[in-house]
Amino acid sequence: MSQIDGGINGNFDYTDPLIESFMDHGGLTPTCAIAETSPAINAGTDDGAPEFDQRGFSRHAATDIGSFEYQSISGISIENENHNIDIFPNPTTDFVNVRFNHNGAGDIQIKVYDINGNRKVTSFAEIDNYKMQVDVSWFSAGIYYLKLFSGERFLGTTRFVKF
Repeated sequence: MSQIDGGINGNFDYTDPLIESFMDHGGLTPTCAIAETSPAINAGTDDGAPEFDQRGFSRHAATDIGSFEYQSISGISIENENHNIDIFPNPTTDFVNVRFNHNGAGDIQIKVYDINGNRKVTSFAEIDNYKMQVDVSWFSAGIYYLKLFSGERFLGTTRFVKF
């Protein structure tokens, strides 16, 4: 189809968004990937957009029009640190215990986000503690992402279910 009825002058040109079929791309539900040459890349608006896409990844530029942000890979950096983030009980009803390993210096920051990318809580732990408890009793039932930071450095993420 090259024309769609209903534009300003009665017709407008149709542009193929180059979107793939629904598939499992690592999120909680199937999503549509967009091609590297898609006109939907960075064509959305950030107004009201959550901080994370449907898979839980940060939006690194202007919002794409699609299920998740297009990610081109220019290089991969693998670090030998093992932070072993454990969260329990999972699922939970009122609190989660977070246990982790970290070989760096400084305090640890924990941020919890809902499935839409809205931050629900930020907590801090001293580096020599390696564990903490987060009150989630006031959260609605759903799936949440817990992200662990040391200063500005991202250490890892995990998710949990709140009943």
